[in-house]
Amino acid sequence: MKKLLIFGSFFLFLILIIIFKVTNVSNNLSTFYETSNGTQSTLMEAYKVAYETAYKWDKDAKISTVTSVDHEQDIETGLDGKRSTWNFIFGKSGTNNGIAIIINDNKVDKTRTITKRFNEKNIIPITDILLNSNEALKKAISVYNLKQGKNWAIGYHYQLNLINGIPTLTVIGLDNLNYFTNISFNAKTKEIISAFHKNPDGGGIYKNNTVLNLNN
Repeated sequence: MKKLLIFGSFFLFLILIIIFKVTNVSNNLSTFYETSNGTQSTLMEAYKVAYETAYKWDKDAKISTVTSVDHEQDIETGLDGKRSTWNFIFGKSGTNNGIAIIINDNKVDKTRTITKRFNEKNIIPITDILLNSNEALKKAISVYNLKQGKNWAIGYHYQLNLINGIPTLTVIGLDNLNYFTNISFNAKTKEIISAFHKNPDGGGIYKNNTVLNLNN
């Protein structure tokens, strides 16, 4: 199980790197999101707003994934566990029906229905989310001295997924060497699951200063 968790966290780590690099290439998110006025919210504050819309769509809707968005260009973005823009995907378990909701400035910005299979493997009961983004950030800074991202993945970022049956809240930033780093927590128990950083020289993925052998 531990190896599965590490692999799941590592796979998520690679996805995050790709997403942030693609986002940086665009460098014009106003095409997709309304311009932010700077009102920020924690993950759970944004959830409350998104859930109202999701419930109207289907009263059985539950969270599948949540990601913060690299919308602002201020390095202070993400402090206190808050972002201006969040992406939510809700789904109805046992169906191919889902809805994507963008929260901008703590208000619903855009929504669209999506087709994807939803089941207990990618649906997170709200009762399993006991760790908010602000508390996760405090822990990441306290234990790993995590710093804000620069140039791309500006500020602190957050992502919530179900990985191998565990609700996983990830905080993304930089370590003391300015390496792209993510710290993952069990959102139910609030325990740290994993901590990775990526060495820009040679592209190695490290855990506890040891390069990971992905063939094991």
